Order: sequence, then structure tokens, then C-alpha cells
Amino acid sequence: MRHRLTCEFRRFLANRQEPMDEFRKNEDGNLTTMGVFLVPLMLVLGGMSVDFMRFESERALLQDTADRAALAAANLEFTNPGEGVGKVRDFFEKANLDQYLDGDAIVTETINNRTVEVNVTRPMNTFFLKLAGIESLDAGARSVATQGVGNVEISLVLDISGSMRHPTYDADGNATGLTKMEALQEAATTFVNTALQDSNADRVSISLVPYAQHVNVGPNIFSRMNTNQLHDYAYCVEFEDGDFAEPGIDMSKTYQQGQFMDHWSSGSTLNDPMCAPRSFEQISAVTQDRAHLLNQISQMEPTTQTSIFLGMKWGLALLDPSTRPLVAPDLDPAFAGRPANFSSEDAQYDTTKVIVVMTDGQNTDATYIKDEFYQDANDAHHWANNPFRYWYSNNVHSSYHSQWDFKEVRYNNAKGNQLLADSCDAAREKNVQVFAVAFEAPEDGARVMSECATTINHFFNTNGDDLNSVFEAIAEQVTSLRLTQ
Repeated sequence: MRHRLTCEFRRFLANRQEPMDEFRKNEDGNLTTMGVFLVPLMLVLGGMSVDFMRFESERALLQDTADRAALAAANLEFTNPGEGVGKVRDFFEKANLDQYLDGDAIVTETINNRTVEVNVTRPMNTFFLKLAGIESLDAGARSVATQGVGNVEISLVLDISGSMRHPTYDADGNATGLTKMEALQEAATTFVNTALQDSNADRVSISLVPYAQHVNVGPNIFSRMNTNQLHDYAYCVEFEDGDFAEPGIDMSKTYQQGQFMDHWSSGSTLNDPMCAPRSFEQISAVTQDRAHLLNQISQMEPTTQTSIFLGMKWGLALLDPSTRPLVAPDLDPAFAGRPANFSSEDAQYDTTKVIVVMTDGQNTDATYIKDEFYQDANDAHHWANNPFRYWYSNNVHSSYHSQWDFKEVRYNNAKGNQLLADSCDAAREKNVQVFAVAFEAPEDGARVMSECATTINHFFNTNGDDLNSVFEAIAEQVTSLRLTQ
């Protein structure tokens, strides 16, 4: 009996197991159940993204208005802080956002700077974030703009080589009616006038470094260096290759004086000496004398070959503290102690260092008299009064001596490029900003200038109708109005 009941019970369970299994495996209606929970959640999340998009749109509008208002109000053309405050409010009123200004703009002025701070706050009610307990978002903004400049030292390194006598062209290849030298004089004048505005007085100094085959440092700087002086015709200094990897001048070292000789002229008079004695070719160091600089620029003329590396070497040296003894006796009292120390990761100073180096060419061959024929004052006097070609053709029988028995190419394009790169690397290591301008230069010249520039944004490959605007833009960039926060 008991056994029969057990079997019946098992049959009862078996008859009911099959529909139970089917019910368990059946998925009909599962999505509906999930949807009951997920759809509201998706609506909330989607709504939250709408709130965030509204917030970002309002914040961007406020930030843009604050930036433009701060820049406008920081302009030094305004004569008092109240004008700046009014300018900010005017911007926001025109944008129908004045109710969100967090008080008046804060205007701080010094002799050479004006800083404007604008603060904005706009509480924004939320639609969907309320479900997460967030009732509102603050779409605020803050902008700080400064007009003016701190301490800036600039080396303006300008190519006055022979090719600067050629005509210049616009971007379409049309002649501008100016020679390259005339275009450079116009651009350099604009640069000086822009950098040495009255508002930058006693803050910005310029060292003008004209260069061609050599750099004439002038009698004052030359007399303060250790040199083996052989003549008084002109004042160039020779460097060893390793000197170009160093930013400054070694005051304990004895440098060779540059040769005063003319390789090119075929007549009996020196017309294109390698180290020319004319005053416009001499360095004007660490000055804010605008009239002097403009007068020198107006007198510049095309001269000889191109040694960009020597121009760059002296441009960097005049930013290096090692040259203080060379420039100190002639300094404007406002610039006492310049060149200032370089900033580094370990020590930050308030002086910005800038080199603007320009060329229309590339590093060319530099021909010298061999050292054995340029050893003393008598040799120097001889070559100062005898252009090489004229002397050779009238005094040397070519059957016995080649002209190369007396002279040599000391620098060629490849070596010049390497020495230039060494100086550019030295500038980069000292955090000097290098703006490099290739002015209708050949491909090789443009390449080495682009590699010398601090960044690609510091390199300009330009032509005759844009050179002036390029120089103006650089001057404004290193001394101008800017957003600081």
C-alpha cells in the first residue's frame, strides 16, 4: 500500500514538472519588466546631459564675454581705472549679461602695467538633476588680462649682406618697388617703435646686431675684451667652434681680432671689407634710445657675405650675464645690471629674453687670409690697403703661386649651419625665445631658420609685403596685451 502511494506521488510530481520547466524557460514579457526599471533611469540620465549641456553653453558665453571685456578694459590707452570698470560693464550690458557680474571689475595699475580682473556668476536651475538632489549649477567665469610688460631684453639681429640690395616681391611674385634693404629698414623701424613705446620705458632694451660676413662689435665693446689686437681699422672678433655652444663671452679668454681685408674688390680700393668699419655696422648694445636705433637703421646698406651664425652668437651673448662688463660703462642707468640672469627651473627671474634673427639668404663661404700672412700689425696694414684680387693680379706670378697659397675658406655653408644650430641650442637651454625670420630666403636658409626658432610658431617665412607686419606682430607679442588667467 505504502509503495503504491509513493509511486502515485511521483507520477503526480512528474505530471507537473513539465509545465513548470516550460514556465521557467519562457522569456516572454521579460523586456517589459526590465523597461519598467530602465526607461525612467534612461530619461533621468538623458535629462542630466541636457542640464550639463545648458550649463556648458552658458559658461562658455560668460567666459567669452569676460575675456573680451577684460582685454578691452586693460588697454593702456584708458587714462584711469574708472574707464576700465565702465568698459567691462558696457560689454556685459550689450550682451544682456550685466546682472551676472560679481561686482565691478578689479583694476590694478602700475607705471607700466594695467591688470583687469572680471568675475561672473550665474546660478542656473536644473530640470533633471533635481532628481539626483542637485537643484542648481553655478555657470561662473573669471578672466584676468594684463596690458604692459615686465622686464624684456631683445637682441634684434639683422642681415645686411650683399643680397639685400635686390628687389623684393609680394606673395604673388609681383615686385613691391622696394629693395630688400628698404623693406627691412621699414620693418625694423616698426619693430623699434612698437617695442619702445613710452609705456615700456625703462623696461624694454634692444641690442641691435647688424651682420654680414662678420659682426663689428665697435671700439667700446672690443676694448673691454681680451684680444690680440693688430689694427684699429674695425672691430670684429673671431670665435673657436666650441664658443658657439656657449651663450656668453669668456672674459678670461684671449680672442683673435677679425681680419680687415677685401677679398672681392678688383680695384685698388677696399670696397667690401670683411669687417667693415662704418658706424651703422656696429653693435648698439642694451639701449632704449629710440632715436639712435632708428638713425642707425636708416643708414644701413648691403655689404658682403652672410654668416648667420656670427649674428646669432652675438645676439645671444648680449643677453648673457657674462657680457655685463662689456656693456656696463655705456648703459642707461635704468638698465643697471643688464643683461639680467637667465631664468631656470631652480631660479625664476622677471626678465624675458628674446632674439629676433632675420636673413634673406643662407650661410655662405667666408674667405680669410691664411694666418701665416696675417700675423702682426704690418700684415694687417698691408691687407687693409691692398684688396686681395688687385694685389694678387699685380704682384704675384700665377705660374708660381695660386691665389689659394695666400687665402682659405674658413667657413662654408655646412659648417656655418652647424655653428648656427649650436648657438640656437644654447639659446634654447637658457629659455631664450628665438623668433626666426626667413625673408625671401632660399630653401636652405629657411630650413635652418625654422630649426633655430623656439617653436614653429616662432618661425616666419615671409616676403616683401609682409615683412613689416611680421616684425610688428613679434614686437607686440613680446610686449603686449595678454590674457593671464
